This record gives sequence, structure tokens and C-alpha cells, in this order.
Amino acid sequence: MNILVCFLKLFFRTTSVDSQVSKSAEQGVRWTMEDTYTVANGGHFAAVFDGHGGSGVSGMLRDHVHRLYSKALYQRHGEETQRSALDEMQVDDDENKSVNKKSTSSIPSINSHIASIRGALKRIERESMRHDHFEYQGSTAVVVLVHVGEHGKRTIVSANIGDSRAILCRGRKAINLTRDHKPSDEREKARIRSMGEDVQWDPYGEIYRVKDLSLSRAIGDRFAKPVVSSEAEIDCLPVNEEEDEFFVSCLIFFPRT
Repeated sequence: MNILVCFLKLFFRTTSVDSQVSKSAEQGVRWTMEDTYTVANGGHFAAVFDGHGGSGVSGMLRDHVHRLYSKALYQRHGEETQRSALDEMQVDDDENKSVNKKSTSSIPSINSHIASIRGALKRIERESMRHDHFEYQGSTAVVVLVHVGEHGKRTIVSANIGDSRAILCRGRKAINLTRDHKPSDEREKARIRSMGEDVQWDPYGEIYRVKDLSLSRAIGDRFAKPVVSSEAEIDCLPVNEEEDEFFVSCLIFFPRT
């Protein structure tokens, strides 16, 4: 069992977000360390990846997810700005003049962020499917980013595939930002059964499995597709400036495969 605990603390201030990052890793009995993480944009973007069967897929996520997300966000914001400018334009038929009602936003919308991170994860999934040596390799992915709106309003966007977790500390209480994608979860179990597959109880590990995996969603794991889904579950939560102290994104210490 590999263990990676990655505490990504974001303290919410009046004008900025300051980040502190610390991690503790233990390789366990496996030949290589399969878990990794990435932090970018001054802590506004943080992610952890719990690999299994090897470190190839988790390494691919670490190396490329932020780059692909940033590229997609730039493109989508450009398209968004162009559409907004056209929508805000009023044409005076009499004078044949164009008047701009209001300036377009220089800040990408939350929807652009959501589409960009979803697209980045899908691109890495497609790439992992192309490689035979990733047939039995996979990884979870939990990404948390902080969207800052035009008036400084902050929103946490969390994207999750698998059973790693992101947690927010609000007024000294823990709030889950993600849902574990486990074969034992009722929604996941219903999805699996709708595809003609079933979950099995592993008496040795005392956990439920599907396709011999202890999670029901992952990037990679080509042998288990499409039952083991790579679809990201994305949620948004407005920041409470008075009570939100930090969020923690971490890998849980459960044996994987």
C-alpha cells in the first residue's frame, strides 16, 4: 500500500489567497511510489493523484493536467469574451452605429473553469487509453481550484474521479467537497449494475470491488472500462470569508488493488 498525505492549506484573506503546502509520503511494500500531486497559480489550483498498478497514469496527470486546463481555459475565455461582446452590442438601424452597452469581463466564468478542467481530465484519459502498458494502470484525480469573481467573490470548484478526497474547514467543522466513488456507494452501484456488471465482496480486504478494483471511477484502467468510469464529478461551493480557514486535499490511506 502506498500512502501520500498532501495537505494544501489555503487561508482566505481580504485581497488574496495565501497557500502553505506540506506532504508526508510512505511508499509501503510496492516497488515504486505511485502517488503524486501538483500545486499551481499560487495555490489557486491544487490536485492529488493516487496511482495504482504503476505510476504512469498518476505521473501523466501530474505533468499535464494543469497545462491542459490552462490552455483550455485561455481558449474558452477568448470564445466567451467574443460571444459576450456580440451579445452586448446594439445596432442602431437608423444611424448604422454600434454601441457597446458594457465592457466584457476579463475574468473567465466558473463555467469556463468547469469545462476546462473536465476537458483536461478527458484528454489525459484518452491518451492513457492509447497505451498498452497502461492497460492495468490507473489513478484517482481530485482537483480543487479557487475562482475569484469580478468583485472578489471566491468560489471553490472541486473535480473528483475516484476515492481521494478534498475537505474544507468551515468554522472548525469539516465539509466534504467530494464524494468517494466506491463500488459500495449506492449511486455507483446502480450505475455499475445498469451496465450489466455487479460488485463483489472481498472477504480478505473486507471491501467491495468491481473488476477487482476497490474504486468505481479512475483515469486509466483500460481493462475495466467502461464499468470503471472516468467521468469527473464537479461541484462548486462559495467561500465563506468569515469562517473558511483552509481546505485540505488529501489521499486516503486505503489499500487499492
